[in-house]
Amino acid sequence: MINYRKYRSDADNYFEISVGMGFSPETDPFPLNNNEVVTFDLKSQKLNVGYYFTSSKKKNAWGSTFGLRHEEKSFSRGEYYLIYSLSISYSVRFK
Repeated sequence: MINYRKYRSDADNYFEISVGMGFSPETDPFPLNNNEVVTFDLKSQKLNVGYYFTSSKKKNAWGSTFGLRHEEKSFSRGEYYLIYSLSISYSVRFK
């Protein structure tokens, strides 16, 4: 995985991009021969983009992240599906 952050005024204000890819080992649940254990690798890729910032007096912190994952189906190797995600965060700071 590769992460990139571009900071603005301080550590609470930044733009972030994260990219990753890899393999996940999976055991075949329905092998042709019951005495045989078949293991294969499922491929996956992901991309996350986030933006985090604070209010003018730094009392409130906001953030948003959009994610996209491309994963191989375990029951149909060679076929893929997409997973989209969106998150929004809000924090109040007490000093």
